[in-house]
Amino acid sequence: MFKSLAGALLGALVLWGGLPRPAQARDLELLEVYELVAAMVSRQNPFFLFPGLHFEHVTVNGDGGEYHVVINGLGLPGSSATVPEPATLRLPRTVPDGDLIEVTVEGLPTSTIMPEGQSLKLIAPEFSGVWSIKNRGFDSFELSVDSIRFQGAGISYTAKGLTSTLQREKGKHVLSFDVERFVAEYGKSFTGTERAKSLNIELSFPEASDSGQVLVALAYRLSGLLFRETEIQQKLAPDPPEVSTMDGLQISIDFAGESWAQTVPPSEGTLGRTSLLFSVEPDEEADQSRLRIDATLASLTQTLDRMRVDVREPSTLVLALAGMDSQVLADLLLDRYEGFDAPALGQEVSLMLDVEVGDTSVAVPQLELDFTAKRLSGGLQSVPQSDGGQNFEMTGAGEQLNVANWLNKDALEPFASMILTPAMPQEAAITLGLEGLSAEEVQGLLTAVLSLDFGDIGRALPKDIASLTLVLKDSFYTSRLLQMEFSSRLKLRQGRIPVEGTMTMLTGPLAPLQIGMQQSIGTPVPAVSQAMSAGLLGLTLLQTFAVREDGGQLRFEMEFPETGGLPLVNGRPLPFQQFLR
Repeated sequence: MFKSLAGALLGALVLWGGLPRPAQARDLELLEVYELVAAMVSRQNPFFLFPGLHFEHVTVNGDGGEYHVVINGLGLPGSSATVPEPATLRLPRTVPDGDLIEVTVEGLPTSTIMPEGQSLKLIAPEFSGVWSIKNRGFDSFELSVDSIRFQGAGISYTAKGLTSTLQREKGKHVLSFDVERFVAEYGKSFTGTERAKSLNIELSFPEASDSGQVLVALAYRLSGLLFRETEIQQKLAPDPPEVSTMDGLQISIDFAGESWAQTVPPSEGTLGRTSLLFSVEPDEEADQSRLRIDATLASLTQTLDRMRVDVREPSTLVLALAGMDSQVLADLLLDRYEGFDAPALGQEVSLMLDVEVGDTSVAVPQLELDFTAKRLSGGLQSVPQSDGGQNFEMTGAGEQLNVANWLNKDALEPFASMILTPAMPQEAAITLGLEGLSAEEVQGLLTAVLSLDFGDIGRALPKDIASLTLVLKDSFYTSRLLQMEFSSRLKLRQGRIPVEGTMTMLTGPLAPLQIGMQQSIGTPVPAVSQAMSAGLLGLTLLQTFAVREDGGQLRFEMEFPETGGLPLVNGRPLPFQQFLR
């Protein structure tokens, strides 16, 4: 969506500079002029939406105390479309302090027709900044454009109130990107529009001689991932600065108000206020860092041809990693990890993830299925053990869960009103643990995620699945009809019975369930109801083998012997044909 817009914008807004104050002057060499032009065109621009531009040729002329650099044929890599007007770059012939120089750009077109029929219109573009020869990038800049309109291939993009700045602020370098409003009209391509309002992206890092270029490198990497141009980014993006820690880094993304809406039939959606904060801070131990991600979503509505999803209450996500080696984390974030073989994130890296989604509904009209939940929550924890192992524990819970509608509901009576509706969950929770992982294997998984190399995730998984143990605990299901608690401890293995371990289920009184099932079975029941009632019917039949405890509860324990024999139910052998009858 942004690619054509970004390319055209960068074709017009290319070269910028700044106003230093002199200390010790020196001459600007001709070789430095060519290097500066190449760096500014290919991998230094205030938009960070495209990895760079190409140009046909450059002419350098000396005039008094200035260099006049004329750049012709600016365009996108791999495209024949170029800006017809040349851009003129004015550079001083002397560098007042040996590093920072003033750069002025002339010939910035406000309206142009490109060779492939694309058109671009800019209103009131303004830029000022400071260029560092030593760091081969901006030390600071400020860009503003009142309005930009790009049209091509039947699609029209308009951005209003576009600003981008790099500056020093309260002991930090801050790189920000703001758009007041963005509109895409898809025209003849396919019917629809897409609108965004009040988008702000801000990156900040503690002030140092090259920390501004740390932010530039991160911005280019993020834009390359976002627009799937990582291969070109590796060639054109600036070399990552050498830093030993990313402590103090913050990246925030914020959509204000009803910030996004799209209408592209059959899809339509709106997004409420949304924010995301990525931060790196020092950990308790020296040379270790903590990484944290906080995200908040106010509301969401998204419709497709066969589904509609609504989130009507604020939802949150918190992800935290602690005990990470500061240098390794810096290498991963700045894409310097190539050449390492699964770098160790740290001796003891812990992971915590919490997600809460409020007041959610999912409707599938084609299936006449409506699902609602007052609140859904989930979590993931992984803490290193003293023996070198590191387990995972996953949790999930739901409140006021309900299936409000389903296919052929009327045809299921009296089964639907007596069994299915009362059996719908009012509350449910599950805690699932994975044991048998080593700290090294967990680090490999986390490294693949942090480096955004999802192909490495599969390679980081343990080769011997039999070494893992699946643990189910603190899990329950509550409805008006029945209550159940679950626990198990299972391992995979080779053989006729592919698992070993134990399973336990504790239920509430099942008398209402027995009566309802008998009435339902006496009535012609469609095939769909038979499938939905299979689990409930199984519970009724298993009462023969369960142990009745005080209060009418039933305990059902199954053991899969280590020797691979038939499972035991409450300590007694049970043939499978009897168990499944």
